[in-house]
Amino acid sequence: MNVSVNESDSQLDFDYYDLFLEWDEYLRKFDFACAVLMLASAVFGAIFNIVAIVVLIRLRLWKRHEGYLYLLAIFIGNIVAIIVYYLHKSLLVFGVQYRPEDVSEFACKMYLFLYHVFYSTAWYTSALLLNAFIHDRLAHNTGCWYRLASKYCTVVGSLVVNGIITFVFVITNCWALWTAKLVSYRRINKSEEVHISYCHYPESSYRWIVVSNYVLGFVPLCFIVPVLWVLAVWTRLRHGTRFALISGQGDQNDEAKVFVRLSTIVGAVVFLLQFPAAVVAMLDSSHSIYYEFIEVVMLIYATHIVVVPLCFLAGGKRMRDELRLLFTCVCCSRKKTTNDRYRVLPLEPIENPSTETIAPD
Repeated sequence: MNVSVNESDSQLDFDYYDLFLEWDEYLRKFDFACAVLMLASAVFGAIFNIVAIVVLIRLRLWKRHEGYLYLLAIFIGNIVAIIVYYLHKSLLVFGVQYRPEDVSEFACKMYLFLYHVFYSTAWYTSALLLNAFIHDRLAHNTGCWYRLASKYCTVVGSLVVNGIITFVFVITNCWALWTAKLVSYRRINKSEEVHISYCHYPESSYRWIVVSNYVLGFVPLCFIVPVLWVLAVWTRLRHGTRFALISGQGDQNDEAKVFVRLSTIVGAVVFLLQFPAAVVAMLDSSHSIYYEFIEVVMLIYATHIVVVPLCFLAGGKRMRDELRLLFTCVCCSRKKTTNDRYRVLPLEPIENPSTETIAPD
């Protein structure tokens, strides 16, 4: 029996196969490049955030301005986000594909819970900008703004606000602890049995994912942060950042100016770098966005963990001096300086000692 083969169809199949191989190679290179950039963001982000926390604690900046407690919360949130989300994604550089959420049922639930809790620091940024806006009202001893500022612009008030934001985040994302499940199945591949496990959300929890992304990221980044940023900048330009202390222990205009400048810079950075990711997270449910575009947006989002602590470390002379001191202590040897400071001068003998005895009076 003669079988005729259409050469044009065969050539078309080979063309599709070559195109598939080229596309697969392109995706491999693209994923590797994204992993390299993610690794750089994770490493430098961890270093800069830890250094920023050390500088903030060593200088005790919350005693000079209570708003620095919000920056401390942002730095801690960045470090947790690096551990939970960015670190294992960057392991692809070393050829390791590790997903901590697929290890066990408990790891699956805790990973997704922490991922949604520390998904965005936009609410802490909103509290930071609100503090920069209403702190100016302490200069006026009357009005409802003064009564609000007298309670909000304190160390205790800042701690309470940070605690409320974190508590709301935890309560809002408790659904991940009982809906996330680890799905396992077996697959036979070339007479070899393979066990595959992956963390899975049931369809009933999709509405919770949308609500979580909407409340934690989309609302503050699209509405609250821009409005408060404009108010903080307007306050700085209109009133000249002439702030007053509640305790009346003197004028701290310079410290207030530094804080307002830092808060406006951090607010602008957080909005510009996190806003595209918040929009993509809301639109990704329709699965109409290209994979490469999503990865590029997430890389832009990841840069905020590096840029925010850098803005803090370079935003004030006090921070720069402390950073220079830390760099000197860690990277340079101070043994010679210490020996010179506490050196004991040797005793030199007298060449012609006098043998005369002075008689007492």
